[in-house]
Amino acid sequence: MKVADDQKTCYIAGICRLADGEFLLSDTRNSKLKLVSSSLRVISTLDVPNFPCELSSTGPREAAVAVDDNDKDRHEILLVCVKAGKIEHMRIIKLQHRCIGLAHRGGHLYVNDNTALHVYDMVGGQDRQLYSDRTGGPLLTALQSVLMAAGPTSQTSTTTS
Repeated sequence: MKVADDQKTCYIAGICRLADGEFLLSDTRNSKLKLVSSSLRVISTLDVPNFPCELSSTGPREAAVAVDDNDKDRHEILLVCVKAGKIEHMRIIKLQHRCIGLAHRGGHLYVNDNTALHVYDMVGGQDRQLYSDRTGGPLLTALQSVLMAAGPTSQTSTTTS
């Protein structure tokens, strides 16, 4: 899904399907979100901070994007929406821990920091920490798989972390 101003080879780290059949993709190497039509044509892009990774739809035309730049101590969730064919920022939820995996279910954001699974509300309040493992191994390889096992969610697909 290369676009004219991409400086690097495209690396899609996350994808989610919107209610109308369009897709949002996170291009980690070019630090962009890309809105793609059902016919796989890039409709618009949005520059975002370094290292956008997983995406999860949070509404019919909205998504949460995990951004994790450990070198700059930047760990946040970008909330975006699509209006009139354009991707727009809604707000940013800043985190005190890494954000390498993300999923949405039932009005909550589930965040994997590679050692713990955190639950946040949609305005950024941390509800609880579901699990923590300090043994050094990765916590989850597919956060979405855990949530999918619990039953139907919004139309979301993520890559492994």
